[in-house]
Amino acid sequence: MGDRGEPGGAAPFVEILEQPKQRGMRFRYKCEGRSAGSIPGEHSTESTKTHPTIRVNNYRGPGRVRVSLVTKDPPHRPHPHELVGKDCRDGFYEAELCPERSIHSASGAARGRVRPGGVTGLYWVILVYNGL
Repeated sequence: MGDRGEPGGAAPFVEILEQPKQRGMRFRYKCEGRSAGSIPGEHSTESTKTHPTIRVNNYRGPGRVRVSLVTKDPPHRPHPHELVGKDCRDGFYEAELCPERSIHSASGAARGRVRPGGVTGLYWVILVYNGL
């Protein structure tokens, strides 16, 4: 993440505050032309909707966050489903980091099906980088 760590020398790191909910959504094929709505967070309920959320610690400055899906169990591998939606491209969710805000929620990302597979469970994998 470059040399924009906060004063005091602590190394920048990403903390996943809320993972995607493991069950409860039907995957969509690309040919269906729509998503099933945004991915709910693991703490989402019928009355309170939450979304997968990260916090970027010890970093203030320009940058981007890029999120992909991986399998739940180690060794983590690319998940057979991709992220689709407003801020998604080529199966990744990508957004600008805001220097004034360290917490970022992926409320516009949904899961789309790319290929069949018996893989269950998913987690975020996150890459934060400075520049394009």
